[in-house]
Amino acid sequence: MGFEQELASQNEDTNHPDSGDLRLWRCALSWSEAQPSTTRTSSVRGSGAISLLEESFSSMLGGRRAVALANATMGLRCALQAAGVSARDEVLVNGADWPAARAAVRSLGAVPKAMPIDVSTLNTDVTRVASYRTSRTRAVVVTHLHGVATDVAELRRNIGADLPIIEDAAQALGTTLGANQVGTMGDYAVFSMGPGKVASAGELGIVVCATPELTRRVIALSQHPLRQLLSGIRGPDASNLASRVSGFTAIVGAFQLAQWRNSVPELHRWASDLRNLLEFHGATLVGASAQPGSVVALAPMNSSYFREDVARDHRNAGRGELIWSSSGAALDSLLEPSDVALYSSTLRRLRIVRAPSNSTPSDGYSLHLASGRKPLI
Repeated sequence: MGFEQELASQNEDTNHPDSGDLRLWRCALSWSEAQPSTTRTSSVRGSGAISLLEESFSSMLGGRRAVALANATMGLRCALQAAGVSARDEVLVNGADWPAARAAVRSLGAVPKAMPIDVSTLNTDVTRVASYRTSRTRAVVVTHLHGVATDVAELRRNIGADLPIIEDAAQALGTTLGANQVGTMGDYAVFSMGPGKVASAGELGIVVCATPELTRRVIALSQHPLRQLLSGIRGPDASNLASRVSGFTAIVGAFQLAQWRNSVPELHRWASDLRNLLEFHGATLVGASAQPGSVVALAPMNSSYFREDVARDHRNAGRGELIWSSSGAALDSLLEPSDVALYSSTLRRLRIVRAPSNSTPSDGYSLHLASGRKPLI
């Protein structure tokens, strides 16, 4: 049985709680054995499957160098360090986001500062960011939440060309904004191949850098001294916070990335069908850019993937608390109440569930309106 057939098979290990993962791992190992390679995989050297994974990401992103790390949160921390962020600096972050960026900022002793929300994308309102920059602002982490791209070029025009921009693209593998692919618009970009992402390897982060010099900074901050030397870094740092990826995880990641790249045309067709379905119901896709060629990254949908409800009322949150939605996105309670109200009402108006294909206009997905209000998606 080939790895494609084995991955699709549902007949093996069905009573084991990890049967799906076990099939994936066997397929990844079989695929890896079939690849032409003359270099042993080593996390110390960054060779073999690790190099293959990094080169695959680089080829997807216009040749920008990629560095694999243990997870995306460490990737964000490393990118912030490489950008020069240190204690008491201020870093601008999305007002609504999974808290990884805030955690990475705080781990360096710096202070995260929430940017305003654009309800049409559920991301940062790039037209309102200029006033949020202060003399202490050292960098910006801009998240492409839910796979929807933020206009990083417009953000840079408004915030200043001198401020390092880190794209948090954890949920946005494959997203484009016009001719620009997410991960190619900032100084650094961080992708995730963690649980529930477009392509998952278990736990894996990728930092993509705009220049060779920025890449060397990331390698110096995260990789073994031998890899630092092999990358041309003189006087390697052996005291860094090691966050390199394991060889096995890199094999799974490279396999998953190869499978995902083969399925991109199908995913784009699926996204087009979804838009057509929404138009049938008079709804609008959040983040559907007017720029030609734009694509929103979409993971395979399950019954709750797009179902989001704000868990707690903003008025009941203490200063500095986060208000959670069921997808894991969180609202910063320091945001202006008008921003929180807009975001919350948008999420509450959203209902998409799976249904039998013969009962819906397109591809087995049904749009359910809540309380008779037209939803935004």
